[in-house]
This record gives sequence, C-alpha cells and structure tokens, in this order.
Amino acid sequence: MKNKLILVRLAAFLIDINISAAILLFFFMRLAAAIDITTFLDRLLSLIIALLFIFPLVLPFVRLICMSKFGGTVGKLLSGLEIEDFTTKKRISFWQAFFREYAGYTISGLFFGLGFFWIFKDKDQRGWHDHLANTKVVVKNTGGLLVGAAALIVLVIINGLSVKYIFDSATQNLTLYSGWVSDINDAMKNMKRENSEKIFPGASAVTSPILQPPSRPVVKATP
Repeated sequence: MKNKLILVRLAAFLIDINISAAILLFFFMRLAAAIDITTFLDRLLSLIIALLFIFPLVLPFVRLICMSKFGGTVGKLLSGLEIEDFTTKKRISFWQAFFREYAGYTISGLFFGLGFFWIFKDKDQRGWHDHLANTKVVVKNTGGLLVGAAALIVLVIINGLSVKYIFDSATQNLTLYSGWVSDINDAMKNMKRENSEKIFPGASAVTSPILQPPSRPVVKATP
C-alpha cells in the first residue's frame, strides 16, 4: 500500500506538469500557425502575457482553490488522492494550501529535493512540506492509479503531437519568417532615413547643388 501511494502521487504530479505543458504548448501552436506578421505579433503578445501573468499567477491560484475546495490538484483528483489536514482529517484551508505550496515546497526542494524523497522514509508518507503545513495525502479512490495512468498517457500523447505540430509548422514557415525579418529591417531603415531627413532636410539628396563641388573652368594647353 505504501509503494502504491507513492506511485499514485508520482502519477498525479506528472499529470499536473503535463497539464501546464499542454496550456503552454497551446500558445506556441497558435504562434506557429500564424501566416501573416500581424497575427504573429498578436499571438506573440498573448504568449508573453501568458508567461508573465497566467503561469506565475493564475495557474497557481487555481491550484490553491482546487486544493482548498476540492481536496487536491487536478492530477491528484484524477488519481483518486486528496490532501487533508493531518489533525482534523478535513480539507485544508486556502492559506494552509498556500503555505504548503510555497514555503513547504521550497523547504522540501532544499538539499537536492530531500524533503520530497522523505515520503519514502516517513511512516505516513509525508514529505517535509506535509509536516510543515500539517497535511497528509490520502487515497480516496482505490482505482485512482489506473485512472491517473490513463490520463497521464493521454496527456503525454497530446503534448507529443503538439510539439510535432509546432516543429513542422515552424520548419515549413522558415522562408516566411525570413521574409518578415527582411520586411522589418527595410521598415527600420526607411524609418531611420525619414528621421534623418526631418532633422537634416535635403541631406540625402545626392543631386543637391550644395553638396556638389564647384565646377572649374577647363584650361586648354597651348601648343
């Protein structure tokens, strides 16, 4: 039972990782599918917003809500696991989940992740983050290992196909990308030239009489 719980927790962890990867790959797929520079730049902006806002703020907040309201992350719920308070045996609070995820995981990650491997040694299969937050992961559905394994396989296949799509699209659009780079360089050169002409009007006119050297009379040699 102890080894089974550890396997299920590992499957749940991998499911959560693959869900985050699937969301990230979705933004990259949209970017790779762009066939004009305007759409490409719009989707690039969406990717930047996702990296700066969705992944560091929204997704962690959703994880905390899932743990406090439903008893675990999506991976744990699919695997039949639940996080409960070690003392009361009830679901943990939002702030207890927050402390477990951030302070607890930080401590467990020290010394090459020794706090996570502590699960193998502890009689209750609790890591350092569980001890710090006074939590315990318990099995609520005995068939969770099969469900979690099936979900993990599906997610891995989806992410693999997504990576292949991104690679194939990027390879096919290499010529298109190089054309965009050339267009951007030309636009920047034109902009620079226009700015120079605004500052120094007529400076770029090669035929300007000011820039031409004065003509000298031709003196013919007498025999």
